[in-house]
Amino acid sequence: VRRPPSSPPLPDTALFRSYRRAIQVRETLFRATPRILVTPVLVAINVLVYIAMVATGVDFMSPSIPDLIAWGANSGPQTLRGESWRLLSCTFLHIGVIHIGMNMFVLWQIGNILERLTGNVGFLVLYLGSGVIASLVSVYYNSSVVSAGASGAVFGTFGGLVAFLYRNSDGGLALFKPPPTRRASV
Repeated sequence: VRRPPSSPPLPDTALFRSYRRAIQVRETLFRATPRILVTPVLVAINVLVYIAMVATGVDFMSPSIPDLIAWGANSGPQTLRGESWRLLSCTFLHIGVIHIGMNMFVLWQIGNILERLTGNVGFLVLYLGSGVIASLVSVYYNSSVVSAGASGAVFGTFGGLVAFLYRNSDGGLALFKPPPTRRASV
């Protein structure tokens, strides 16, 4: 049986060391949170709401302002008159197919990483909290604008990732290391 020649070891350069480190971080994250649950559910909810909007006659490329308001967009006059539920509902509405496509693509990418770092509940709290805060800021700065979309929640998750990396210069790996084992004294 003829065996292929063994390949030479990879050179020990900074590039390969950082590549190995990235693989180690990825494997550690997958061990810490083997299954992501929240990200696929959030993407599904957003897509189902969009499909429902289009199925009821809302234009798939450019929904009208009245349609968006009817579906729960963040509209200053309604939100400030007691319809505070709009601060959350607007994060699941999108203004066209390109808008939802881009938001869901980015949510899927960041969610796969950040949900593993923060855990399922932590990611859900970060996402929804970011969405509500973004909606509040939108009403505060211009209460006459109608807003919708997951962009505020998605950008908030990026902020969470930046904060996590800032606080954990090792990329958070120290959080996942097993505690040191104690030797039994004889």
